[in-house]
Order: sequence, then structure tokens, then C-alpha cells
Amino acid sequence: MTIQVAYQWLLQQLFDRYDTREAANIANWLIEDATGFTKIDRIVHKDFTLSVEQQTAITKWGEALNQGQPVQYVLGYCYWGNMQLKVNAHVLIPRPETEELAAWIVNSVRKDTPLSIADIGTGSGCIPIYLKKHLPQGEVYAIDVDANALQVAQANALAQQTTIHFKQLDALRANDWQVLPELDVLVSNPPYVLQSEAATILPHVLDHEPHLALFVPNEFPLLFYETIATQGLHYLKQDGWLFFEINEQYAAETVALLQKLGYTDIVVQQDMQGKNRMLRARK
Repeated sequence: MTIQVAYQWLLQQLFDRYDTREAANIANWLIEDATGFTKIDRIVHKDFTLSVEQQTAITKWGEALNQGQPVQYVLGYCYWGNMQLKVNAHVLIPRPETEELAAWIVNSVRKDTPLSIADIGTGSGCIPIYLKKHLPQGEVYAIDVDANALQVAQANALAQQTTIHFKQLDALRANDWQVLPELDVLVSNPPYVLQSEAATILPHVLDHEPHLALFVPNEFPLLFYETIATQGLHYLKQDGWLFFEINEQYAAETVALLQKLGYTDIVVQQDMQGKNRMLRARK
């Protein structure tokens, strides 16, 4: 099998689930991972014959993609925040808007003083690792209820040569928070998709990414925001920062909740798509 034939075969596996442009991007990514050939290399060397190992890998990946698995899970990694991060079905695939949130935190805090930072619901560990890289003076804690997710996050922290304090706890249980110190920054990208919104989720997300990290009960859409913000009153230092990634449909309600709890300097920021996606508040 030549590299061009492999590329065309991958496209056929993808066209039922992705538009032409995204299918081409995914196929190019897979070809590069298997062979080291970039898109230009593939075009120039279209008659290059793949090894048996390369053909086997591409066939396996193509079949998995045809079943709807996200390419990041198929390959076992993604690129985010100028890092290659391990991902699997135990963690959400980090999104660009979450990188915007992490960058906002870095731009909001002082760089010349020690900081204590905690990320609630860390998943892949993308947020705390990003913060530790950009705020090396920070003492960073990463919390998740899922031991399997924490294993992924720990592997990413090790690969990125960052020291993070990982803790397994249930953020909805007040007593579990006692392992945390007093904090300068509390951040979370918690579950915020209503169960009733499941029908609007793309199949490769709905069928493969962890529902534990995606969904919240219809009757309590601000469950995690209220719990985390309430604990923030106890664990944040005076003038400490609270950051959330939020459901755009509940931006106003989230602001009202934080105002009721006594937070000040509340700012909602839009993501690159113009959606109300991030919130910052001060204790």
C-alpha cells in the first residue's frame, strides 16, 4: 500500500462522520503519526510504500474512526496549550476554550509572588499543568473524583516535567476539601451540559467521552458552581480569584449565584466563538 492509497482509504472511513476539511486534517494527522511524513511530504512522495507495521497501524486507526472514536482517543494524545497530552476514554479531550481560560488566569494573577492554586475536576490535568508551566512559583493542586482520570493527569504532569499535587476527592462532599490549603486561585471546568442537551452533542463526543465529566442533572444546572463557589468562601484567601468555564446558557444565573454568595469583581468573558464561556470573580 502506498502512502497516497492509505490517505484516500482513511478519507473514506471519515466522510460519513466529518466534513471534507476535517476529514482531510484527521487523515493527514494519522499519516504523519504513522510515517513522519507531513502533508507536503505525502504529496511529493505519493508512491512511497508503507511498511507492514505502518499499514497495520493505519488500518487499525481507520477502523476505530469508522466506529466513531475521536482521533485523539485513537492515537492516545492531543495537542493543547503547546503541549502533547495523553488522553483516553477516562478524560475529556481538552478544548481550545479551556486553553483560553487557563491563559486568562495567567494574565490575571501576579507573577512576582508565591501562589497556591487548585483545579477542581482536573481530567487530563491540562489546566494545572499549563498553570504550573506559566506560573512556576505556584503550588498547584489538581483534584478529581475519578482515579483513572488522575492516572492520566499524573502521566501528563510527569511528561511535562511539572510538579502537581494530585488528590482524589469528591468536590460535592464538603469534608473532602480539607486536604486543600488556603488558596489564591480556585479554578474549575466542571460538568455543565444538561442531560436534556444530550441530543445536541456530536455522536463522537456523546458516545465516547466520559459522561461523568460532561453532564449535570437538569434540575440542578449550577450544582458544581454553587458547591465549588461555596467552598471557595472557606478556602480562598481574601481577594483570592475564582475562575470557571461555564455553560453559555446559564451565564446570567451563574453571575447571580456568585453575587448572592458575596463574590465581587465578577466578569464574564467570551471565547473565540463569541460565546459566554468563562467567568472570573474575587472573594
